[in-house]
Amino acid sequence: MVHARSVPRVARRPLGVIALLLPLLATAGGTLSPSRPGEVRAHKSHDATATATTTATPTTTATQTATATATVGVPPTSTAFAYMTATAAAVGSATGIAVLTATAAAAGSATGIAALTATAAAGGSATATLTATATATAIFWTPLPTATPGTPSATPTPTATATRTAVPTATATATATATAAPGQVTVFSAPSQDPEGIAVGADGALWVIDAYYNQVARVAVRPGVPAPGTVTARYPYALTGYGTGYHIARGPDGALWFTEAAGDTIGRLTTAGALTEYPLPPGHRDPLGIAAGPDGAMWFAEATNDAIGRITMAGAITELPLKLAANARDLARGPDGAMWFVEANGGPEFGRITTRGAVTYYRLPTYSDARAVAAGPDGNIWLACFQGSGSAGTGVARVTTAGAATEFPLPVGGSGAIGIAAGHDRALYVTEYARAAVDRVLLDGSVAQYPIPVQGLAYGSSIAAAADGNMWFALPFQGRLGRLVTPPRALSAAAAPLAGVAGSLVSPAAVASFTDTLPGTRPSSYGARVDWGDGSAVSAGAVSGTGGAYRVSAAHAYAAAGTYRVSVAVSGPGGAALSAAGTALVR
Repeated sequence: MVHARSVPRVARRPLGVIALLLPLLATAGGTLSPSRPGEVRAHKSHDATATATTTATPTTTATQTATATATVGVPPTSTAFAYMTATAAAVGSATGIAVLTATAAAAGSATGIAALTATAAAGGSATATLTATATATAIFWTPLPTATPGTPSATPTPTATATRTAVPTATATATATATAAPGQVTVFSAPSQDPEGIAVGADGALWVIDAYYNQVARVAVRPGVPAPGTVTARYPYALTGYGTGYHIARGPDGALWFTEAAGDTIGRLTTAGALTEYPLPPGHRDPLGIAAGPDGAMWFAEATNDAIGRITMAGAITELPLKLAANARDLARGPDGAMWFVEANGGPEFGRITTRGAVTYYRLPTYSDARAVAAGPDGNIWLACFQGSGSAGTGVARVTTAGAATEFPLPVGGSGAIGIAAGHDRALYVTEYARAAVDRVLLDGSVAQYPIPVQGLAYGSSIAAAADGNMWFALPFQGRLGRLVTPPRALSAAAAPLAGVAGSLVSPAAVASFTDTLPGTRPSSYGARVDWGDGSAVSAGAVSGTGGAYRVSAAHAYAAAGTYRVSVAVSGPGGAALSAAGTALVR
């Protein structure tokens, strides 16, 4: 039996039959004014949903089409846009994995965007119409994984359990358990209507800017209760109007700092929910990217003021000028103690600014329009370049602190690299504008690509290495978050040789050392136990260190001379378990 079911609906941002996608200003009289002269954008979103069901035949396909139309009152010679998404789902009776495909056609193209221009007197209208088609195919192959109620949708791959093995060091062993196989992408239901910037907080949660409802959402990412992807809190900020929030970053004070682009404001939110907002000087600034600097302050890019801004933890603001028409977009702290920035002006230039405001510009060899920047694990700066060269169309660039750039293409068919971040596994992760995939780029430029199980305009933007060791990213047009399970983290442990005299404390006090590349850990993330090998009670060890390198310290006095086997066990986040064994020589 095969059936197709149509469920057209206004997916999000309802406003009668119109929902606004880009900033629109409403006057007291209720009319709409364009965000730019001569342009009005409206968003009308429908889902074309297809369901395939089969009980006998090996393959079943169902197709469903829906049409969306957006109409807005416009001033003379203006444009209306309609956006369409297509979703598909496949269901099997007992076994099978779902292969999902969906296409969106608009105005004879496959962009999912339709545009019409209307020439009319003031108060005229423009109408844009597009059609989306969703196709779902159920293929019987292997048993479907059993769904857990409330579990977010994932790629149609059976859930696997992975064991993570440590780098062998002496007699050390380490294991950790993951709940999904490396490379699996999971899409979580919306924590907000329009998630833009994301950042990892001092509390280990993911903090997400909702640019539509002007709020910051706190999202759980670690296994347990609440489940990963669960929104645990929402904190509105003061300004109103669509599009005020943009990027967010953790500050040296442990708070979350974010830019309110349309409001020309910098916000500060503690993990307890205390909000402070700092207006920028008069005039339009359009702050976008924000990052912690080497001087204990937050630095941010001012797109329309041709400047880089700096704000102290007390709220004191300084603006450092750039060249004209710079359109600074994103910035990151480099390993050289300077801030590196990119400009959204379509050119090949990127820059470096010191804490004293000295600016140096560099040029990419062939790429252009770098949209995002991140410090890499190799001591270099990495750029996500929206426009590449040749057939690749988009790529990334690795830049030394001297400004020398090496370019690497992303797979053919790319749609514009727009986000980049370093993972805990010494790789860079890149999101693209419209291709539904995350790219994993190794330090030599080789690329692996992981599809995102969504249809329509994916537009992955911000991406970050979260406290669960995986990469999380925002899907603004989808109103969702995504998670890519990254390869196993590196764990290693080694015991220190001990020596002492009977009746006295053994030395040194550090009985073992270990490393863990999982981001966001601290000494309190671990517990340690030491078995001294002489039949005495197991004692607790004290963990100290930073940056993923830790020591276990403990003290013990042996009653008699001899050689003893000392065993150290460490437990850590994500189910990590490390052990190391050494000897104590007691005279």
